[in-house]
Parts: sequence; C-alpha cells; structure tokens
Amino acid sequence: MTSRRSVLAATGSAAAAALAGCTGDSSDGGNTVTATEPDGDGTATAGELRWLLAHGDGALDVRSMRVDGDRIDVTFASDADDLTAFLQEIGKVLNAYARYVDSDGSATRLVGHVADRATTDYTGGGEYGQADRFHVEREWAVRFNDGDLSKREYLQKALNTRAYVGRGTGGNESTDGVTGTSAAANDSESSTASTTEGA
Repeated sequence: MTSRRSVLAATGSAAAAALAGCTGDSSDGGNTVTATEPDGDGTATAGELRWLLAHGDGALDVRSMRVDGDRIDVTFASDADDLTAFLQEIGKVLNAYARYVDSDGSATRLVGHVADRATTDYTGGGEYGQADRFHVEREWAVRFNDGDLSKREYLQKALNTRAYVGRGTGGNESTDGVTGTSAAANDSESSTASTTEGA
C-alpha cells in the first residue's frame, strides 16, 4: 500500500512515517484546528493532518484548518505560477488525506481552499485562472489506498470538483466547494493531469 501512496507528491518521509499512527484532539472550540505532531497511536486527527501538510519536503503554507461535522476545510497559500505546480500542490493535499484516511482519520470529505491565487499571469489555468477550491472524498482515498484508483484517476476526481467563485463562470457559487468549474479550464487541466508526475 505504501508504494500506491508514494506515487503522489510526498510531504516528507519523516512526516509520512509519523502519520502511520496518530492521535490527539487538536480542535480549538470544536472548529479551528491547530497542528499537532503525530504520536503514533494508530488513529489520525485533523491536527495531525494539518501537521503533515505543513511539514517535510514540499510542505504547503497552511493558513487555516477547520472541522465542520465530518468535513475538514483547509486553506493553503499557493506558490503555483503554472498548471504543473498547481497540480503538484493538489497532489500533496490528496496524498496527505489518503494517509490520514489510511490511519483511521474520520473526516469523510476534505475541501481545499486556495489562497493567494494567481490570476491573469497563471499559465495553463484556462480562462478563469487558478481554481479557488476543490475537494476530495473519503471513498476516493480508500479506493486509492486499496489500489482501485490510479494516481491519475484519484487526481482527476479532485480536478473535476474545482470551483471558480465569483468570476462569472456561470457555475454554482455555493460554499460547499463542490461545483462551479468552467468547462474550458476543466479541459485544460484534465489533459495536463494525465502527464503530470509528482502530483
């Protein structure tokens, strides 16, 4: 199973090894999540997921994380100036979530919110530039961990959920992070997903 997960961009071998078993409730007031270093008890928490995203090689700049029922919302600042770099950032989130699920983390959906997005200078992002958000479902992570979804299929499922909020796409601009993608950007990013390694 480790070889299946390692096809996505790793966030650091030490962090990945530590998440093999995790514990601790790191919620502040039940919603805001602070990073908690994994301690190896076998059950992942949202705090340990945040720690995994924010540490190791290729760590993301995690601005915030909140838990709302069975859903985790994570906001990270994007450094991407082209499509390949953005796909790698999404891949890091998917990889970390797959590890969290594999360690009995309970959230059934993770919604990624993108801060400091590139817009007009974003290469390969389609008419609307970089997506505002995307999500990943627990079922997809389970199937990926079990080898029933390839890296490409797992990434594509997340890409299919991209939303472009408030940019005149004509899509659904709801706050659930599920819809609102533009067809033009979907086509552009979908074709690139098939060739991007490390995402």
